[in-house]
Formats: sequence, structure tokens, C-alpha cells
Amino acid sequence: MKFSSVLFWLHLCAGVLAGSVIFVMSVTGALLTFQQTVLRTIERSQRDVEVPAGATRVPLEQMIASVRQQFPDAEITTVTFEPDPRSAVAMAIGAQGTAFVNPYTGIVLGTGSATARGFYRSVTSWHRYLAMSGDARATGRAITGACNAAFLVLGLSGLYLWWPRQWSWRHLRPVVWFRGGLRGKARDFNWHNAIGLWCAPVIIVLTTTGMVISYPWASNLVYTLTGSPRPGGPGAGRGAGPGGREGGPGRQGGARGDEAGQRGGEARRAGTPAVAAPAIAADVPPGVPLDELVAGAARQIPTWSSIALRLPARPGAPSSATIADGAYWNRFARSTLTLNSASGAVVRWEPYSANSAGQKLRGWMRFAHTGELGGLAGEFVAGLVCLGGAFLVYTGLALSLRRLLAWRTRARSKAGFADRPRPAGFDSPMPEPTTTAD
Repeated sequence: MKFSSVLFWLHLCAGVLAGSVIFVMSVTGALLTFQQTVLRTIERSQRDVEVPAGATRVPLEQMIASVRQQFPDAEITTVTFEPDPRSAVAMAIGAQGTAFVNPYTGIVLGTGSATARGFYRSVTSWHRYLAMSGDARATGRAITGACNAAFLVLGLSGLYLWWPRQWSWRHLRPVVWFRGGLRGKARDFNWHNAIGLWCAPVIIVLTTTGMVISYPWASNLVYTLTGSPRPGGPGAGRGAGPGGREGGPGRQGGARGDEAGQRGGEARRAGTPAVAAPAIAADVPPGVPLDELVAGAARQIPTWSSIALRLPARPGAPSSATIADGAYWNRFARSTLTLNSASGAVVRWEPYSANSAGQKLRGWMRFAHTGELGGLAGEFVAGLVCLGGAFLVYTGLALSLRRLLAWRTRARSKAGFADRPRPAGFDSPMPEPTTTAD
């Protein structure tokens, strides 16, 4: 059997076996790609504030007290700031989500759209675990991880199978673009090839990064290939939900505070090497206010685009600030500053620039999987390709079903011909041809 035939049957079998799960992951992935953009739009009234003339920001402690007064049982873990003076302060309050606070009045503006966030939690559950809950989530995660790997096989084998054997317009046209007026098998074949050809490169990126997120061995392989030391510590190398999004094409809750806290945790777990830090807080007196800790983090990276301050777990415990540096083209370049919450002194400085090649590549892959690495344009491309993946499943299964029906029709036709009564002499040997003399 030829290699192309083996690859074709591998492609067909992988598509049939994993097609339904890939369809679910593709549709939910397309929805989750625009999660942050949708939430920012829906929650604009809570995320954006008016800046009164001559107004000053209230102390962070006052904002925290306001949130605790409104949500007595909530545990405030992370407070996120953005440089835009019109941006509300986001506070992660555990299972209750994120509270948005007006920094000029200290008033809690809300906790986001309950409907939109509930919808995205449901979509995330389908994308990561096929809506399984409890102990069954491990099974759902294993299924989506395996089907993500099958999708990678489909993308790689599809590129080979779709590659035209002859570079002429007659052979390229059915592959590179859509043709009008087609129906049935011809239409599905054209759609499957055209969508597959344009989407396959991005599908390979999305599924490869999904593998790195899903499996520890794939994550560790990134460090091995780049010659970087593997991050140590408990759970090193562990991935997140398959096909899903580490810390979030999930990001449950999806608020700025939750995201920054999770991503800051990723940076700390990555084992970034510590380097000497300038004494930015040497002039801060003991018992510094939280605002001074934030100001110290801002002075550390003047080009910051967001600061997520993780509050001390107990009085006197260190506090860490995860700082996104807007100077990098990668808007998710994170540095971590650990401060003494009592004195404001620098305990540890972990700049993004000191990350190993493996750590940087691992971070790029995580956000490439969600489409966020390229901003709104990246989200659009990832969302469009996810929809393309859903159409590939539909057309692929339709072509497979037609192939099966055609095979059964031929088999029945042959069986019917074999059982049909034969005329007399039908099975007798043919007489030898005779010749006549001239």
C-alpha cells in the first residue's frame, strides 16, 4: 500500500473517531477566543470611570474596605491596576469573581455581567472537560487532550493530502478557493480542501500549543529543545486542561484581576532566576501603605501596562507584584517583584528579560493558543480558524459517510449479482475459438 493511501486512511479514521469532540472544541474555542473583548464591551460601565477635575485617588486600603463591606465573606487576593486613569481597579474576590472599584470614590461598581460570565464558564467547561464535573473531569480532560492530538495529526496529514500533485490552475482551483454551483460530494470536497489548506498552518499551531498545555512531557520538551533548565518546584511541568487554556481558552471569570493573578503565579512557578534589584523602596518608612507598594512596582518598570498586586496572606508576609511591560511586543511579558509589606524593601526581583529561552517560548505558546499573543488581530484569526475547524469536521464526516454508503451500495450490488440465477451454460467454459481455412 502506498504511503499516501496509509496517510489517507489514518486521516479518515482519526477524523471519524475524534470528529465530534473536535467539533465541540472548535465551536467553544471560537467563542472563548473573544471572551475578553466581549466582557470588556459588556462591562464597560463597570470597568471605565469618569475622572473628576482635580480628583485624587482614594487609598487602596479604603477601596479594599469598601469591597469587604459589600462582600464580607470574600477573600481579596489580587488587586490589578492599569495606567489609564479611566480604568477601574479590579479586585479578585475568589469564587465571587472580580469586583470593580472606582479609584476616585472607592465605590464598588459591580462584579461584572453575571450572565456573560456564567455563559463563558459553561463554554469553558465544555471546551476543557466536555461539561463533565467532579471526578469525571479527569476523564473529560483526557478525552479532549487525545482529540486535540488527533486534530494535530489531521492538520499535518491534511497538508500532505491536500498538496496538489501538479501545479496548474486546473489542479489548484478545487484546493485553494471555493467554487460556486457545486452540490453534494463535489461541494463538500471543495470546502474541505479550501478551508483545510488555509486553516491547517494555524490549526497546527493551536493544537501543538494545546499539546504543550495538556501534557507534562510536551511542556518539558520545550525546555529540552531550547536547552533551558526545567523549572523546579512542586508540580513542575504540569499542564492545564487539554485543548483548553492554562489558567484560562478557559480563563474562568476572565477578569483582569483573576488573569493577572493566575499569570503572575505562572511566572513565579516558572522559576525565574532572581537578579539584583535597585533599592527603589529604600526611602519608604516602615509600615508602608499598599499604594506605596504599587508605586514601587511602577517605578521598577516605567513602561508598565498593568500591575497585579497580590496581597499578603498575613500581616508582615511578603507581597508580590506581577508587572506587564508594555515595552515588549509580547504584551504578556511579565516580571515579578516581591516586596516586604512592612517596610517596602525589595525581597526578590524576577525580570522577564532574565527568563530562559524555554520559559519565554512556553509563555508565547500559552498565549498563542488563545490567540491573545497577536492582540485583536490574533483573536480574530484564531476564532476564524476555530470556525473553520468546525466546518472541516462537518465536511470530513459528510465525505466519509458518502464513501461508506457508496461502498455498501457496491457491496450489495456485487452480492445481488452473485445470487442472481444464471442462464444455462453461464458457468461452462468458453469454447476454444475455431479457425477456418481460407
